[in-house]
Amino acid sequence: MSKASSKRSETGGANSAGGTVADQVAEFIGRSLGELLNRRDTLSKQMAEVEQQIADVRHRVVRQFGEYLPTPSERRRAKKAVARKVKAVRNAAREISEETRKKMAEAAKKRWARERARKGR
Repeated sequence: MSKASSKRSETGGANSAGGTVADQVAEFIGRSLGELLNRRDTLSKQMAEVEQQIADVRHRVVRQFGEYLPTPSERRRAKKAVARKVKAVRNAAREISEETRKKMAEAAKKRWARERARKGR
């Protein structure tokens, strides 16, 4: 008689104690987690390879065209300038009545006064 069949006979059957089902579930979960961890490791290695390839391509491009590429700070300034222009266009398209403009000015004066009072402390 095998060990598994002797355990079943001791517990009164395969499903009477529920231990075998729990063992099967635990084994399934363990196997699934193991497979997922292996896949994660494989994908991490592939991501590292892709990032290395991107870095290599970037290095070659900079080496060949470096003098023609804008520096990061120039790109940042260009993006900010574009954003300012877009914001100016949006603001220019907005029409505000005189009454609303006065309310906004009063609210701004109150905010500035609060700031001055807070800084004066």
